[in-house]
Amino acid sequence: MQLDSRMNAAVKEIAERLHLNLQLMDETGMIVSSNQEEFIGSHDDAMDSLDFENGIAYSDESNSTYFLLENENYRPLRFSLTGKGAEVEHYGFLISTFFEEILRTTIKKPGREEVFRRIILDRIDPLEMQEAIRDYRIQAEASRCVVIIQTFDGDATSVYDGMMKIFPRQNGDVVVSLNRYVVAVVKQVEDEGDMDSVMQLVQAMDDTINGELGIDACLGIGSVKRGLVNIRDSFREAQEAINLGLTQQSQGRIFFFQRLLLERFLQQVPRELRRQFYDLAFNDSLKKVLNEEMLITITKFFDNNLNLSEAARKLYIHRNTLIYRLDKIQKVTGLDLRRFEDAILLKIIIMLGKSLSSSNRLE
Repeated sequence: MQLDSRMNAAVKEIAERLHLNLQLMDETGMIVSSNQEEFIGSHDDAMDSLDFENGIAYSDESNSTYFLLENENYRPLRFSLTGKGAEVEHYGFLISTFFEEILRTTIKKPGREEVFRRIILDRIDPLEMQEAIRDYRIQAEASRCVVIIQTFDGDATSVYDGMMKIFPRQNGDVVVSLNRYVVAVVKQVEDEGDMDSVMQLVQAMDDTINGELGIDACLGIGSVKRGLVNIRDSFREAQEAINLGLTQQSQGRIFFFQRLLLERFLQQVPRELRRQFYDLAFNDSLKKVLNEEMLITITKFFDNNLNLSEAARKLYIHRNTLIYRLDKIQKVTGLDLRRFEDAILLKIIIMLGKSLSSSNRLE
């Protein structure tokens, strides 16, 4: 986020006059302005656990008081002052009034990336969208899909920089930084059926992120939607794809919403019905044989389309060892996983167990 020079100057002057350290953060916790310049661009970890009440919060970790700063011209901001107590609070609310006046009089249209960010998060009004379409010559009725890159260690800044090299600004695609963990790519496509090229591109993105950049991340792909306003629907689908993929521990790191049909179906079944079927199907015989090693074996066998040789190679075991394990499952449970019907039955049982475990964690 680029702040007006008046705001940066005000931060330094106020901190100097009050003899307090003053830091200004965006909603992700990144410090965008400070009287201590060495901290600019770093993340304030205390922000992750703050609980604001009436626009104010306290952190014992950083010995600071935090204040919310809502405004129209920029993303939501927060700022912190060192110390606690009535005097610091008094200073904070006075500073809030001063900052809000600077932001109010700083007329600055949102950039193209910020426009797409607001569309994704459903924070844009129709008039603002029409102005953006005109100002940036955006193809309002073009077909687009959203790809979410979910990092696990807060490395979104590095991912964003990497994606900007793949998707230059002059093309129809847009890279959007949402927070320190998530980057979204809004990909423009020729038509609603053009998903093969998207899948190839996403595979290249995954190779760059997890291979070249060495960042632990997964990717969710929403379906193609026509029209600018429908981008947020593709974004929600990409979010759901990641949630379902991680819950079910699906193969790989790329989760495509349209290919998670069984996972989506099971998630729509009422929890009580899922529980009843699971309790009926997950009998003592299954409990006896489904240890961790066997579950890994079964999952790898399913992931390789019931191909014995390929699954054995991926498991680093001899083909005969895999056959022995499958024979053991058949002997104990009566299910021959080399038969499609038996394989899909056991896969559903395992998926039900994972979905129920996920529901328990959420509750």
